Parts: sequence; C-alpha cells; structure tokens
Amino acid sequence: MKSLLDLPAFAVGEETYSWQDVVLAAMVRGDWAALEVQTREGLALAHWAENAGERPSDEDLDAVAQEFRYERDLIAAEEMEVWLARFGLTVDDWMGAIERAMLRSAHPEEVGDALARFSVDESEVSRSAPADAVCSGALPRFAMALAARAAIANRSGAEPPRAFEEGRSAERTGRMSSIDAAFARLGFPPANDGRVAALARLEEGFEEFSRRLADPSAIRGQIEAHRLDWILLDWRALVFSEEAAAREAALCLREDGESLEAVAEDAHLSIVETRAYLGDVDASARPELLSARPGDFVGPLRIEDVFHVLQLRGKTMPSEEDPEVRNRAETSLRSKVTDQEVAARVRWHDPV
Repeated sequence: MKSLLDLPAFAVGEETYSWQDVVLAAMVRGDWAALEVQTREGLALAHWAENAGERPSDEDLDAVAQEFRYERDLIAAEEMEVWLARFGLTVDDWMGAIERAMLRSAHPEEVGDALARFSVDESEVSRSAPADAVCSGALPRFAMALAARAAIANRSGAEPPRAFEEGRSAERTGRMSSIDAAFARLGFPPANDGRVAALARLEEGFEEFSRRLADPSAIRGQIEAHRLDWILLDWRALVFSEEAAAREAALCLREDGESLEAVAEDAHLSIVETRAYLGDVDASARPELLSARPGDFVGPLRIEDVFHVLQLRGKTMPSEEDPEVRNRAETSLRSKVTDQEVAARVRWHDPV
C-alpha cells in the first residue's frame, strides 16, 4: 500500500488530504487497531482451517474472487493487474484476504479456539492488514470517516490541518508512539508528529460537534421517527435449507404442540438465538414479526435463501433510557448532518 500513501484522496476547502492521512486518522481513532484484530483472527482461522481440513475449496474461493472482480468492474486480467499494482498487492495478498474473510464469516465460533491454539506473529499481521483494509472495504470507510471530520471542521471555520503540519511536537505522546510502531510494522516511514496532532484535533473537534448535536429533544425526535424500526426482537429459531421441511416443523410446533427443542432434535438442528432490531431484519419478514407476540411461533420466513421457523421471546419498544437506542439516535443524527456536509464540501481526487 506504500505506493498509495502519498496520493491525494480528497480535498476540503484549500486543504488536500492524502491516503497517508486516511491511514493515520484511522490509527488515531483506533480503527486501524480494530482492523488488525480482524486480520489476526483471520490468520489464526487460516491456521486452524489448515489443521482441521476446513479450508475453502478452490471452487468456492474462485467463486468469491469472481464476485469481487465483478463488483469492481475488474473483468479483464489486465484490469485486475492494474488494480493490484495500485495498492501494491500481489495475487496471493488478494486471495489471502478473500480466504480470511470467508473463514471469519463461516466459522465465527472457532475464533477463540484458533487464537488460543495457533500463534500469529505481529509481522504476519502487519503484512496482511493492508490487503484486508483494501479488500474488505475498510479503506474507503476510513476515507469517508476522515472526510466527515474535515467537512465538519470546514463548516465550523476551524483552522485547517496544514497549520500544524511542520515540525515535531514538544512531547511525544503514547498515541504518537503507538502510531510510530504501527507504521514501522507496516514498513512505512515514520509519521509526522505535527500531522498526527492535526488529525487528532480534527477528531476532538468532531467529538465536540457530536456532543452538541445530541441534545435531548433531538434524541427523542430521532427515536420517535424510528419507533418501529428500533423495536428490539429476541427470538429462537430453526433454520432450514428446504421450505417443505420448514413448513413441517411449523406444523409440529403450532398444531401438535411440540417444543422447539423436540423439533430441533428430530430435525438434527441447533437452535439459533438472535436479538435484532426490526429495521435490520429482512423486509419480507417484518410484518409477521411486528404482529407477533412473545411466545408466538412465526414462519417459515424466507431470509437470504433459507427458511426460518422461530419463537418470539421478547419485543422491546425503543426508549431514550436504553444506551443502545440512544447510540442509534446519536449516530442517525450525526450521519444526517455529516452526509450533507461531505456532499457539499468534499472533492474526491482518488476514490478507492
């Protein structure tokens, strides 16, 4: 990814932000550290899969790789080569990132065991994290996060980061040391203390803007506007690949009065426990879930090509006293404003 760092990503007002700024800002926010955690999990799962004979088949890997290319319009081999070269990645880097993503998706329950059983060297994480950042879509998310902070600073008339760009800070903070270490692990040159300080000030300004935005009346307004979408549902479900089997299970539950545990045992299935907000559930399933009462059996519901038969355990209306609902309201408020400001103020130079 070194070849990308010095290229401009976007501009706000008279200030241009490079891709190095995007990575530095992600480190300031802690987002890069979170990415490295995912990379470490993926690498541990790769070792576990190799040992357990659970690696994705070549056919499955090729199918996901083809989907990746089609989504980015990288049909011709030459287009793919140019795309990889832009980020300084090899084909092995790209395919490794795809396999790690597949394993994290397919075996989330094995992550803890994989991390405990298979050591992952920090150098291995550092080599793989840039590919994960690019291929997972994290890098454009990091760019959008920095663009939002720069746009809000521009809106408020804050001094642009270039004012702090030159020179070394008087005291090296723990944050600067950790960023230097992260850059060194990636093989990048040391970061400029002044630039990091500027990006940290952008983050502090954005946090202050977020606090001012989230006044109680605005929070209540957001909760009222999303009253149905933010109903929290709690259910236990059996998931079938065939609709006929799901319908038979539903009949056993409703007509014969069998328990979910008994039907699960007969079908050789595990009961899946889920908590989800109504607005996050597949749209086709919402009407039945909305009308159901705790204790009711619902389904079969077709969700992502499988069939769910579930028992609703709880239904909680949104309240501003609920920290998770309040966080959703704050996020919704912030996104509404920042999306408008980014659209009005940010000029993208080099979208990923």
